[in-house]
Amino acid sequence: MDGIVVAFTIRVGAFTTPVTFRLVRPAGSPGQYTGAGTGPTANPPANATTSYATRLPTEVGDRVGIDCCNGGTDSFFYSVPAPEGSHSYWNSLTPPQILVDGGPPRDPEATNNGAALALQATVEPDGDHDGFGDETQDQCPTDASTQGPCPATGQRAAALASCKKRAKKHNWSRAKLRKCKRKANLLPI
Repeated sequence: MDGIVVAFTIRVGAFTTPVTFRLVRPAGSPGQYTGAGTGPTANPPANATTSYATRLPTEVGDRVGIDCCNGGTDSFFYSVPAPEGSHSYWNSLTPPQILVDGGPPRDPEATNNGAALALQATVEPDGDHDGFGDETQDQCPTDASTQGPCPATGQRAAALASCKKRAKKHNWSRAKLRKCKRKANLLPI
């Protein structure tokens, strides 16, 4: 989906090395990709599943990966039945044929069927297109000018005052007034 990657989670086996989270995007001819975003570098602990915060825009069709190791079935990759399990790699040639963010599209050097990377990304929508995930990073997902609390609009106060005025004018029951106030309290401040 289009949105913001707010975290990535990786499972590591018996040994570990530093990894850098990466997005790759289909580009050029079918089967070619380019770098679409580079996240933080982390040194995940061995024999553990660990999550790391990030903030990268993503689009439909992007793939997740890591810059790391040699791409074989090692501590980051797990044997799984093909065709469900496969991963592609770009960087074991000399000189390395790495994917550069926004760089020229490249075919994968190879695809390793039967091995998959235990990696997942958490993606959130970004309704106001400010580059912050609407659910955990942006307190005001309707206003791109702030990620803190939304500016006061006066809508809630006006709706509460209207509830009181209408309740008095139409002789509402307490239950009807409470219902009106509950609705008003859902509006922005």
